[in-house]
Order: sequence, then C-alpha cells, then structure tokens
Amino acid sequence: ALDRADAFPDAVASDVIPTVLDELARVYRRLGEYQHALELNTRAQAIAEAAGHVAGMAIAERRIALALEALGR
Repeated sequence: ALDRADAFPDAVASDVIPTVLDELARVYRRLGEYQHALELNTRAQAIAEAAGHVAGMAIAERRIALALEALGR
C-alpha cells in the first residue's frame, strides 16, 4: 500500500499516508523489525510536523521511543 501511495501520490489522500505508516510500523514492531518500524515512524512524525498535527506528532514520537527502546538505544 505504501509503495503505491509513494508511486502515485495524487491517487491517495494525503491524510491517509500517516495512518498507513502508523499501521505498517506497528506490524513491523510486533514482528521485531524495529529498525524498519523506526524508519516508518520517523517519516510519519515528519509528515505530522509539516501538517502541524500535534497529536500525530505525539503518536509517532511515542512509537519512535518504543522502537528505540527495543533496539537498546
């Protein structure tokens, strides 16, 4: 889904991307792929920040912290 959204940005509503990033990051974190989860959450955080979406930033930053904790950082 994310590959399609990246390839065809005009075909996907911009407010859907952070949700897709969040859901994918949660899956990767549960699978133990913390680095991939970290990358997705970092991207979600940047999008939320650019949009001025404070709650989205907080959610992404919390998930970033969880991934970093799992990585031992």
